Amino acid sequence: MFVPTERKISLQNRLLESYPNVSFLDVSEAVVYLQSVVQKISFAIQLLVGAAFIAGTLVLLSSLRSSRFAREREAMLLKILGAGQGQLRIILMSEQVFLAVLSVGSGYLLAEVLCRVLIPNLMESAVVVPYGLVMPLLVIAVMLNIVMSGLLSREIFRAKPLELIRSV
Repeated sequence: MFVPTERKISLQNRLLESYPNVSFLDVSEAVVYLQSVVQKISFAIQLLVGAAFIAGTLVLLSSLRSSRFAREREAMLLKILGAGQGQLRIILMSEQVFLAVLSVGSGYLLAEVLCRVLIPNLMESAVVVPYGLVMPLLVIAVMLNIVMSGLLSREIFRAKPLELIRSV
């Protein structure tokens, strides 16, 4: 039962006079302490999410850089076979869109499954996912992947087939 602070002492005194055998516990300080602990845990989780995002971005950049050689070879073969710059752009971007959707989707599904399994079992709490915030983040992650891969493959679109052959 919540009682305002100014009425708390008078209420406790009246109850003690009426019921001398009953002990009263004021849990308001415990609640304040628990709230501070939860805020600290929340901040730690936000830091971990930020670190995971930075690590994911670094992994994305390194995988795009490492697959550049394969994309150059594919572009070389497609240009030699007569593919225009527009066709080449469509082929490479559709590949990147597919990979981005696949990776973001699998990451989301893994997080959703772990969330649905771990939170009820470890914290004995209901899972509340703010889908209104999650879905735009998924779209942003896909777009970020597409933009980064487009930026890293700019030189491939500009290069002549002979230049690509010589670089291999």
